[in-house]
Amino acid sequence: MKTEAKEKNRSFALEMQNKLRKRRGQPLLEVVAEPEAEETIVGLPAHLLWIWESFAILSRTRLVNETGPQPITVLELDSYCSLEGFWSEWERRELLHHITLLDIEWLKVTHANLNKSREDARKKAEKDAKNKGNKGRR
Repeated sequence: MKTEAKEKNRSFALEMQNKLRKRRGQPLLEVVAEPEAEETIVGLPAHLLWIWESFAILSRTRLVNETGPQPITVLELDSYCSLEGFWSEWERRELLHHITLLDIEWLKVTHANLNKSREDARKKAEKDAKNKGNKGRR
C-alpha cells in the first residue's frame, strides 16, 4: 500500500516538474527506477522539488516594507499557477498549502534575524552616543 502511494506521489511530482520544465523550454525528466534517485540536490524528496522551486520563484515576488518582507499573497500564487499551467483545483490547493507553510517558517526566521539586527544596531548606537558624550566631558 505504501509503495503504491509513494509511486503515485513520484509520478505526480514528475508531472508537475515536467510542466515547469516544458514551460521553461528545459528537457523533460523521465521516470527513474532506482530508489537512490529519491533524494534531490537540495536534500528534499523528489516529489517535493516542484513545490520548492515554486516557493523560490514566488519568494522573489514578495513585497518588502519598513517592517521587513511580507507574506506571499494568494494573488501572486494564483498568477504563478496560471503562468505555469497548474489548472486543476487540486494542484492549486496543494501548492497553496505547501507554499503557505514554507512562507510562515521563512518569515519567522527572517523577522527574527531582522529583529536581532535592529536590536544590535540600537545597542551599538546607544553605546556610541554614550562614548561620544563621555569624550566631550574630558
